[in-house]
Amino acid sequence: MKYQGKAPKFILLWFVNNIFAVLTLFLYRPWAKCSIRKYLISHISVAGETLVYHANGKEIFKIYAFFSFLLTILLLLYFSISFEEANSSEYDQYGIYVILLMLFALLLLFRNIIITIVSFYSKFIGYIIIIGIILFFLSFFSQIFWLVFIAFALLIFVIFPMGYIYYFKSFLHSKMLLYQASRISWCSIRFFLDLDVQKFCELKLKRFAKNLYSCGLAIGVSDAMIARHFFNNLSYGSEKFNLDVSNASFDAANKFTLFLALPTLGISRIYYKYFKLKNCLLHLSLANLSFTVRFSFLRYLFFFITNWLLLIVSLGLAYPLFIHRKIKFFTNHVALLGNLEGFILEHSEGPASVTGEAFDQVISSDIGV
Repeated sequence: MKYQGKAPKFILLWFVNNIFAVLTLFLYRPWAKCSIRKYLISHISVAGETLVYHANGKEIFKIYAFFSFLLTILLLLYFSISFEEANSSEYDQYGIYVILLMLFALLLLFRNIIITIVSFYSKFIGYIIIIGIILFFLSFFSQIFWLVFIAFALLIFVIFPMGYIYYFKSFLHSKMLLYQASRISWCSIRFFLDLDVQKFCELKLKRFAKNLYSCGLAIGVSDAMIARHFFNNLSYGSEKFNLDVSNASFDAANKFTLFLALPTLGISRIYYKYFKLKNCLLHLSLANLSFTVRFSFLRYLFFFITNWLLLIVSLGLAYPLFIHRKIKFFTNHVALLGNLEGFILEHSEGPASVTGEAFDQVISSDIGV
């Protein structure tokens, strides 16, 4: 694999597209992101053949404009009600009714997500009520239990809204992945992600909950599960990828690096990122093809630190160079092994919604590569 993009050209493309997006009040944003992604992806070659990115701003714009309009209306209503001039109760009530109407429209739009989250949380309601009642009665005997009860109640009220936000974010992320995978091809054959969005979001939500109550000790197992669920549902044409990583190896690496995080000033956690990447690639296969990693941890550590220092010292202005260096480093240090001859595949293109991609462009500044 090889990345053949040039830093000056990419930086110029980045700034021109983003400046034009600002000048058009972000109406050009879908085309800007597609242009940036197209440059990066089209300069990656595998076995001498470049990847092709087929997305265009036109197919994203309609939903992007719809979400942008909703967000703009909500923000305008919020700030208008906050103005000192709006002192009359009639005006306040009118504004509040409009906001409630808009929120109701959003609830209808994403009703399936809300129903899924409620059903997920309902599994734990019984345990939460029992623990709450026990702590409440124990609080009569000791002030410590009263403090624990208050802490538990606050935790529940904080975790539940955070869970909703995290699930919604995971839903949009999975939709974005579905769209982007279906728009990339190699040798005229497209990739396809047959991801079960609900299951993927539930895995992410379980990961969020487990990481909270285990203080990060369960990160390894959940990372392995999410990686398997993603890659084992990714296809190139009619041929599926296969990822065979064990929970035990990820779990051991996570716990070991977590305990060493303070003594090593966080360097051990960078090793965990390296471990995840390396193990996923070494255990990933596509028919008779496999992958290998051609960089050591020390080389990865040097790249990681210098890239982030570049971003911090430049106060974020070097972000396009940050992305360029990241793509170049990983692409040029990952190799595809095996015999490509006889690798006969049928063209497979599944349906992919642009909803997640469009909404992500409204709320996110990341290019999603």
